Amino acid sequence: MKSSKEKLVGALLFGLFLGYFLHRFVKIGESNYHGDVGQMFIKISQSNEINTHPLDLAFTSYSFFAFICGIGLALLIYLARIDNRTYLTGKEYGSARQATLKEMEKFRNKEFKKNVILGQKARISRVNSALRKKFKRNNNTLVLGASGTAKTYRFVKPNLAQAFGSYILTDSKGMTVHETGKFFEEEGYAVKIFDLINMTGPSDTFNPFCYVRDELTLRTLLSLLITGTDGEVPKQGDPFWDKAEVVLSEALMGYCWRKAKARGEQARLYQINELVRNLRSPDPKVKSVVEILFEQYEKEFGEDDYYAKKFRTFKGTFAGDTLNSVLAIVGSRFDMFEMPQIKRLIDSDTVELDKIALRPTILYINIPDYDTTFNFLATIMFSMLNLTLFYQADVLYNGEVPVPVSVHADEYANYSNIYRMENFTAVNRSRNISMNLYLQDINQLKKKHEKDWRTIVSNSDTLVFLGGAEEDTTKLISKKAGKTTIYEKDYERLKDGHRNNKPRPKGRDLYDEHEVATLDNEKMLVFIRGMNVFEDTKYIAENHPNWKKFAYPGHNGQEGKPLDPNWYEWKRYDSKVDEWLDNTSPEDIDILNEDPNEVEFLKQTLKIT
Repeated sequence: MKSSKEKLVGALLFGLFLGYFLHRFVKIGESNYHGDVGQMFIKISQSNEINTHPLDLAFTSYSFFAFICGIGLALLIYLARIDNRTYLTGKEYGSARQATLKEMEKFRNKEFKKNVILGQKARISRVNSALRKKFKRNNNTLVLGASGTAKTYRFVKPNLAQAFGSYILTDSKGMTVHETGKFFEEEGYAVKIFDLINMTGPSDTFNPFCYVRDELTLRTLLSLLITGTDGEVPKQGDPFWDKAEVVLSEALMGYCWRKAKARGEQARLYQINELVRNLRSPDPKVKSVVEILFEQYEKEFGEDDYYAKKFRTFKGTFAGDTLNSVLAIVGSRFDMFEMPQIKRLIDSDTVELDKIALRPTILYINIPDYDTTFNFLATIMFSMLNLTLFYQADVLYNGEVPVPVSVHADEYANYSNIYRMENFTAVNRSRNISMNLYLQDINQLKKKHEKDWRTIVSNSDTLVFLGGAEEDTTKLISKKAGKTTIYEKDYERLKDGHRNNKPRPKGRDLYDEHEVATLDNEKMLVFIRGMNVFEDTKYIAENHPNWKKFAYPGHNGQEGKPLDPNWYEWKRYDSKVDEWLDNTSPEDIDILNEDPNEVEFLKQTLKIT
């Protein structure tokens, strides 16, 4: 199809030809006109002037006018025939199509290890600098797949097998650490396990106060605690009580944090309830223990200290029954931290969130999906991790953490909202951090982030659909795939009895909702921002070069199954003495052939020490 520019050039050439013809016709007519028009046309037809002088550019006034009229007439014909409408033949109702493998390969890193594995063929580079600018994307991935679509087995674990950078992984069954932990340990990783499934078993510990740098992060920690434990505190309805709780809680948390920091120690959350119990005095005329402590605090840190002023504000505002109500609210908020199992998990800090971006680390967070009561601890951990990583990137390392960090939030619906999740997914790419959210359907995300779920989806440059029939999810996937144009045969019967087979364009969804819902269980759909949808086969996990270094699922030596040599078991100790005792045999202690009673006495002495 000719362009408008080509048509205009053609019209001008025709105009020049027509104008020249009229110029010659008029000029010859002028020389043969003697008052009789009829005789003039006869003489023009008999004239041999054009053959004698084929090129004559000597214009008369009349012939020049005729020349201009010829050009003008050609332009008028051009303008009358011009059609500025846009024709998209074959795209009348939509241009959606499946992306090709060649198009998808442009997002790959040449080094296999540095890719995020999306499917059997689809990859996207974890290192943006390896790609041309037009193919750079963030590494946030939203994975949607109903139960049984192999989110963990064929997506999470193959990407863990890449062993590129540090990983934070949530697991609702606690099996992934058994299956992959030994591999990471042999790869030189620091292996950390925070276990909320078996809270009496071996686990690393997490003390949020270790990541409080200033008054701002302490306020954030308080907000996270309030949000995460709202189910444990009776609702008062009046915002007055919420504000009163914040004033007292912040003053007490600030007191513990500031005092511990001055001693080179770390505060603990269970200390808050001890202060609450000692905030009222049995005798109104006698100051309470906490009032005396804050008087000493003011002497040490000054009357203008932020938390000293907070406490004075509280004491000057609340008294009597109002004071009792506020103490009850704060006490119920922090009461759970005195439970032995919780107290043990938060008494120290061995997860070392501040080192995850400095050395290869994998942090397994085992979160139960059957009881979410204490899952808020994982949410607080995620949130404090994000704040720590951003601080390190922006303040300590010129905008990017040294070791790439990938968060794999499997079964993301099972814990409360990560602090400012929508902001985190918008700006983490430039800091060498990626977020991977795993959900069964889009409604789980809508429920968690009622106002911001669309922002989180748009901030994930990659969306992977592994299968599922939930209605809102199939609508979303169908809409993202777009509409395409197809042709149907339109049989038109002519007057002579014959039929005219004329293809007629028609629009349809590239994948309608039924096709999405009935997608083959081995297939998956990959959406990368700015690209058409790519239909791929789910990654065959067993083909990964490192897969043989993982333990086979379930082969833990129980129920008659053979013990896999790669099955990982771990130990964690509450003290260095416990660790020494566990790794020391009686023969090591009984070097002087002491009797068993004396050996036991030595053990108990070591424990006391």
